[in-house]
Amino acid sequence: MYSSNESIADAIYYFNKIIIDAVADHVIAVKPQLAYYEVYGSYGIRALEKTISYARSKDLIVINDVKRGDIGSTSTAYARAFLGNGTFQVIWSNLAEQIEELASKTVGINNYSFIGAVVGATYPEEAKRIRKTLPHSIFLVPGFGMQGGKAEDLGVFFDENGIGAVISSSRGIIYSYLNQDEAWKKITKTDMFRYISEAAIKAKEQINEVRFTSSARI
Repeated sequence: MYSSNESIADAIYYFNKIIIDAVADHVIAVKPQLAYYEVYGSYGIRALEKTISYARSKDLIVINDVKRGDIGSTSTAYARAFLGNGTFQVIWSNLAEQIEELASKTVGINNYSFIGAVVGATYPEEAKRIRKTLPHSIFLVPGFGMQGGKAEDLGVFFDENGIGAVISSSRGIIYSYLNQDEAWKKITKTDMFRYISEAAIKAKEQINEVRFTSSARI
């Protein structure tokens, strides 16, 4: 017999599979938020592990949204557990130069480091300044869509070649079906898939429209 946490975790994984299937052809990455899995204990963590495995089976990058900070040895353990092949740092203006000092020493073939920066979509003016200071850091840009970030402001997060940023739209895509049907609790899997897929396509088109427009980066 299922415990409450176990059944909830199973439902989360089932829902996640629908989302991943709907967006896999239109996005490069998914970003699970660890806190929403931890709340369901070991069952939640297992759902996260299964979600990560399923996303990778679709050739998607997985960005774990894990905020951790502690003393040296503990931070090292957190890094081994969650950071994998790269990390995105929340940027405070007084730390940007220190991060660039590290990033510039670890650039890859595309002139970017595995040390990225979190820069909110609702702060395009700050993004202009930070991009100049951090030319070797990929920007993770949360807040596009329902959190207030506008498509026309996203150009400044990319470099002159239209790369260097990962734009994140979570609720606007994941819960897009809520805006389509008043009886959403009775929505079919097929319709949910369609609404989520359409939202992902729309977001991708909006991003690409400004990504390659030089005027959007002025």
